[in-house]
Amino acid sequence: MKYKKNKIDAYSETFLFISLVCISCVLISNILAAKLISVFGISMTAGVLVFPITYIIVDVLTEVYGHNKAKKIILYGFLCNLLMVILFFIAIKMPYPEFWTNQDAFVTILSNTPRMLAASFIGYLIGGFT
Repeated sequence: MKYKKNKIDAYSETFLFISLVCISCVLISNILAAKLISVFGISMTAGVLVFPITYIIVDVLTEVYGHNKAKKIILYGFLCNLLMVILFFIAIKMPYPEFWTNQDAFVTILSNTPRMLAASFIGYLIGGFT
């Protein structure tokens, strides 16, 4: 007898994949926010290339799986983002060997992540209500 996947298994795999992509986009966009780019003469962060994808994914999650599941994924994304910020902070504060010459660059890029976490959270809340 062949094993048939039921609908719950199929939806679970798809839901998991979409959720992981959404959370990854949130994390990636907050790291890319440290890089400034110029598009048609307008300066902006590189995070704007990725962050809108999260809105599209959350819309799909809401339509297919419901508002409650979409809210959970948003919460999980921001919790993962908070974990990332905490780990970056710890890594910045850890002692480093004398031959490591990139500490200043490391700090410059990753020390902005708490600000990016706050900005993305506020931006997402405002965007979610408009």
